[in-house]
Amino acid sequence: MGKQLKNIPLYKDNHSYLADGIIKLHGLKNIEIVLLETSGCFGSIDKSKIAFDHHKGLFGDLAMLKSIADEFPMATVEAFQKCKVFFVHGAGKNIYFWSLRFEPKGLIFELRLKDTLYIKPDIDDKLDALPHFLKLFWDMKCLLTESILGFAQLKKVHTEYLVNNRFNGVTPSHTLSTIVNPSILKFLEEDDKAGMHLLGPFYCDPSSP
Repeated sequence: MGKQLKNIPLYKDNHSYLADGIIKLHGLKNIEIVLLETSGCFGSIDKSKIAFDHHKGLFGDLAMLKSIADEFPMATVEAFQKCKVFFVHGAGKNIYFWSLRFEPKGLIFELRLKDTLYIKPDIDDKLDALPHFLKLFWDMKCLLTESILGFAQLKKVHTEYLVNNRFNGVTPSHTLSTIVNPSILKFLEEDDKAGMHLLGPFYCDPSSP
């Protein structure tokens, strides 16, 4: 987010984005692929805070995708389309696991709710709760593995282009960096939280097509 905000004249002073947690790939240019936001204490019913953090995380993920496109500009759109970044949101008594990817048809970004975990903290619920925790973490592991392989392929395509064109001195007019160009906003909680719950998030069944 900091890298992207520096390029936007609207944000001249503060380029920081204070996330509650991130996962980055040290072997792939330190690109960030998972963002975590927790909306207050466990069981909080502050809908404005929950909605604010949801939108904050969404724009954080957009910044991640844009930074990845900037890092590998000579890769193809087809390779980039297979790469996803993720947003984990702790809100109320739930953990929501979202994915975001670029869809070249229409130049849109597809946000999907992949899984939801309802947390049962009571020790008497442990036998019922444990399988749901394992399912969420296993789903996250599988999706992260798939996406990491996609990023490795993205880097390979980018590198192959540079090797094959290192002597021709021609730079294409449309690179991945110019094609992937989302609008990125930085929200301020004190200014933007009020009324945010009217804008969603809107949940659907993650198993639906």
